Amino acid sequence: MNLNKNINIQFIMQELTESDYFYNDDLKEFERLNVTTENIYELDGFEILIILKDGRNLTDLDDVENLGDIIFISEDLSKKSDLSYHFCDVIFSDISSDFINLKAIVVKNLSDKVMSLECMFSKLNNLTTISGLDSWDTGNVKNMRSMFSSCTKLSTINGLDSLDVGNVEDMSSMFYGLESLTSLAGLELWDVGNVENMQYMFKKCINLEDISPIMNWNIGDECRFDSMFEDSNIFVKMEFYSNWQRLLEDSFNDIFHFSSENIQNDFKCEKCGHFNLIYDNESSSLICRNCGNVIRRYLKNCPDCGSSDLVFDSFSMDLACGRCGLIIGK
Repeated sequence: MNLNKNINIQFIMQELTESDYFYNDDLKEFERLNVTTENIYELDGFEILIILKDGRNLTDLDDVENLGDIIFISEDLSKKSDLSYHFCDVIFSDISSDFINLKAIVVKNLSDKVMSLECMFSKLNNLTTISGLDSWDTGNVKNMRSMFSSCTKLSTINGLDSLDVGNVEDMSSMFYGLESLTSLAGLELWDVGNVENMQYMFKKCINLEDISPIMNWNIGDECRFDSMFEDSNIFVKMEFYSNWQRLLEDSFNDIFHFSSENIQNDFKCEKCGHFNLIYDNESSSLICRNCGNVIRRYLKNCPDCGSSDLVFDSFSMDLACGRCGLIIGK
């Protein structure tokens, strides 16, 4: 063991935590067990750092007798040209990868030679953290199909916001089955204009609540997006729908595959079943754009201060007084 590192581990951890490196509890444990390199992000010339359940440090995957013994991996990807199925050794199967106990991964320096990331992290059922994506050059990547699919415990993917997805054509099933994912924060600035396939992209993300970050995505006219959020149990806001009106007008149910209990009646027209609703200031009503049916009628003046300066909140479907702030409701 490097005694100098062992003595100064607390200082190093504090220094790293305050730097540009990302650390959560799992990565701090990874760093504590690392006695081989300066830190888990800088590998001192090694291509890979592996930590086993018994605490052993290895620098060659061929030295691992049982992949199930690995709990942490840090890898320099700069010499890789194809990362499809990189950590996923199980194809077209419901069982998990042989990396069954892998908890956290640091993957740095993906080069512009890589064109496919298909199923790269798929089926890592105990993986909680992926870090290092902010160092990736993904400008030439065309395929991200099932990249993180079935990582049921993955809730932190640090660096997604920095990925260049401008040339990606396939994102189908990319986040399929991420049961711990609650928000799509980090995807706000993705340029998805060239993506041709988003089928099942967030299917079975059963705890997904916040999809607002992707409201302004520039989805192309030819993109396939049926079943995109199927079985995700998310609550769709009118504001989200209005931003995707061109795409969703005839395909809303195809994308979300909602059953009746997933949709509040106030968010669809009971007459024609459409979700294309709009608030009309003049009549102070919520109206179906498709058939003209009046869904709700609202007060025209605040009952508290009498002001007619009322603001419609498309998230709560209520009115708020612009003068006194009273929530008026229907």
